[in-house]
Amino acid sequence: MMRVKWDQKTKISFFANTDWYLYGFKLSIAEQLIQDGYEVSLISPPGRYSKLLTKSRAKWLPVKLSRRGINPVKELASLLELFRTYKKNSFDLVHHFTVKCVLFGTIAGKLVGTKHIVNSITGLGHVFISQSLGWKLARGIFLGVYKVLLTGTSVIFQNQSDLDFFVNRGIIAESQAFLVPGSGVDMQSFQYAPEPMADVPVVLLPARLLWEKGVAEFVEAAKTLNKTQKRAKFLLVGTPDEGNPSSVPQRIIDNWVEEGTVEWLGWQSNMQAVYYSANIVCLPSYREGLSKTLVEAAACGRAIVTTDIPGCKDVVEHTVNGLLVPPRDSSALANALEKLIERPTLREQMGKAGRARAEKLFSTQVIYKHTTEIYQQLLTSEGISQR
Repeated sequence: MMRVKWDQKTKISFFANTDWYLYGFKLSIAEQLIQDGYEVSLISPPGRYSKLLTKSRAKWLPVKLSRRGINPVKELASLLELFRTYKKNSFDLVHHFTVKCVLFGTIAGKLVGTKHIVNSITGLGHVFISQSLGWKLARGIFLGVYKVLLTGTSVIFQNQSDLDFFVNRGIIAESQAFLVPGSGVDMQSFQYAPEPMADVPVVLLPARLLWEKGVAEFVEAAKTLNKTQKRAKFLLVGTPDEGNPSSVPQRIIDNWVEEGTVEWLGWQSNMQAVYYSANIVCLPSYREGLSKTLVEAAACGRAIVTTDIPGCKDVVEHTVNGLLVPPRDSSALANALEKLIERPTLREQMGKAGRARAEKLFSTQVIYKHTTEIYQQLLTSEGISQR
């Protein structure tokens, strides 16, 4: 890949609502940007990954931010702290991730006169997935706020469906919209490996334990398939997310484990080893931006069962590197899993196809190239294509 030439004084910041998000999704691109001549700052509330961020070559700047907070005094204090951070550092370009950071970061950036504001819409989120009346009413408010705040900014989407949603509803102009398929996966870290030989195949769901990740459907499929005999071992890897209204309560997870429906491994630092221990990876999500979990699974050579929705179907081509099923349909999910459980040769074929697809479309090098082309277009007068 041709390396982009950068002004050594160019200052970039990434702002997300957790240090975990920056560490897991943006640190690799931040370090590559630093290697290419940027000065990069990472902004987030403090957390368990803060020390790891401080050990990177990027500068970590803490700000207080509640993911679900609605206290107007505390929210105003967070916005003022962010405003002071932006003003003190005089960033040339600020890049925001997750809903509240897009909102607060855009306000702060505009107030201090930041020339280039980039907002990533990494999925439509719980407000657009929930079927409750309250959240449905909130969607109109969110879209109205987005339309006002996103004016004059550049907006990156992880899948074409989300991009079209915003453009077709007039929330943003097409000239503002860019498409970058995900955050990228290091193909050297997540290498291909043959699946383990086992009498009982392992089916893995690796995700934050949220209802909208399809956890309930996964559990129901496990019950169906193991009703008469042990057809497969079903593993949950991940933890509840108490900052998310869709979080699965711990007591329910404990009940599933006690009744023998699933095994729960909690949070795992070595996800490569987790994928290698599985025969099938399953993510019955209701909607994604672009699932990094599925890209990692594909890179490791695992056949995938996921839902036919934006952010999942972009990674999995039906019958090529996995199977697609309707969302919220545990019966269809069980049928698809049964097909792969019974056919190891098919799993092997899909695993190899998935690795090739991941290398071609979703490697860190590919995503870095897409992202830096956007930055270069904004920071220079060169006319580089948006897509």
